[in-house]
Amino acid sequence: MKKKFLKIFSTAISLLLIMAMIAGCSSEGSDKKTQVLTEAKPEPENLVGQITFSGYITDANDEHLEEYIQAFNSQYNNVEVSVIHDEFMDSYFDDLDNKIENGTIGDVFIIDDERLAKYAAEGKILDLSPYVEEYIDFDTYEKINPSEEWYKAAYESSLYDGKLYMGATEYYHNFIFVNYSLLEEAGLSVPGDNWTWTELKSDAEIIKETSNIDTPIVMDYTDYDIWGAFARSCGVEIYDNIGTTDVKGMNLTHPDVIDGFEYLADEIVNSGLVLKSSADSINAEDLSKYAFIVADHTNLVQWSEYLTSDKCDFEWDYMHFPKWEGEERTEVVTEANQTATEPAGTTRVIKDYYQSIGATTYGLAVYVHDDDEHTQEHYDMCAQFALYGLVDNGSESYVGDGEIVPANKDIAEKRFWRDYPVSGKNSSVFTHYADHIALVGETEEAAAASKIADFSAVLTSFMSIEAAEQIDVEKILNDYLKKNIPFEESLQDVQDNINKNW
Repeated sequence: MKKKFLKIFSTAISLLLIMAMIAGCSSEGSDKKTQVLTEAKPEPENLVGQITFSGYITDANDEHLEEYIQAFNSQYNNVEVSVIHDEFMDSYFDDLDNKIENGTIGDVFIIDDERLAKYAAEGKILDLSPYVEEYIDFDTYEKINPSEEWYKAAYESSLYDGKLYMGATEYYHNFIFVNYSLLEEAGLSVPGDNWTWTELKSDAEIIKETSNIDTPIVMDYTDYDIWGAFARSCGVEIYDNIGTTDVKGMNLTHPDVIDGFEYLADEIVNSGLVLKSSADSINAEDLSKYAFIVADHTNLVQWSEYLTSDKCDFEWDYMHFPKWEGEERTEVVTEANQTATEPAGTTRVIKDYYQSIGATTYGLAVYVHDDDEHTQEHYDMCAQFALYGLVDNGSESYVGDGEIVPANKDIAEKRFWRDYPVSGKNSSVFTHYADHIALVGETEEAAAASKIADFSAVLTSFMSIEAAEQIDVEKILNDYLKKNIPFEESLQDVQDNINKNW
């Protein structure tokens, strides 16, 4: 591709631009900081300076942050990056708010999608949108589009108010951690990839009866990435499509959405089979006590030492998040879609399947300093560093030895990272939902009817913070189960309040 040389602002001009922007805005810090933007697309050799990078590691030998820096320096070799990673994931995020407030966070830092909206609304992180309008991989001089390079839900999770604030690097959706030993004790066969919630519930009931386990399933059904999946269990969007219309509103009162809530309440929550808890709270030594745990890849990292040791005395694997069965329908086979067993003119029975789950995204954000000392070139360097995961070389380096699921689709298709923490397991679950994969024996028509998709697990990726705070699913479920308040009524109230604030 022909090189496209982009206009470069000198440091002196950049400083004048920043001063002009500051003079034109109010004296409030947040107003000033939201003006730190750029239209410059500097080439690597024109960026010179130093930046700091705050993150976390998975163990004492984890060097994936250093590897990411090395990959970045293969293009931007005049930018010196100092990394601070003396904390693990839990302690890092426990103290992140404090470091943001007191300014001790790095110039670039790891952020999760849950905190992104708050920091963006407060003007504490940089709007990266101008940098990705024509993002260039300076190895190939090809343009890269984040909405195409990242998984759809990862891209949406990186947005707030329609603007990009995070360079997505890590991508996690839920799957089911399965205790095969408990299944065997109960005389049950191993579920297949096309299992349904009806089958999971049936297996859980049998295990409860035969194994003296009160709650075979661990699942925090009040999290949006789970209740949202039930609400979408018939393939219905619960909100207007992001970024495609000026009309904003929720579809919580759609009959199919209400059916999803009723299924969650009546068949799962009210069954007494579910422990309302997150996988994060389960100690590795207690894994054998449960048949099914809704988990993600970060939980496997947390449990890896135990699962690979002699202390783990049960068989286990991970399975795809179950799907929901739709109604059966029939169609007459035509010559265009006939098969050897179904010639034209015969009637084909098709059942729709729906499978979806929320995806959590982590990435890199740029801290906006509350001062006038940091130049435009400083923010240019930071932005290029935060977005370097768009480049395959950067994304692959960030994945390291496999502790991380890549948000970059091209890297996620590679096998090298999938064997962590244990090889030979069903690692297809890590990226199964992003793009539908036809199941074995599934006709093309049935495959097309199956609606399988990830969605951003944070509501604030498409609505305001004030609107998202209106949804208290635990209260909605309790009102239904304990007070007999119909979902139609409670969801209508919530929807009305959301739309006032959105």
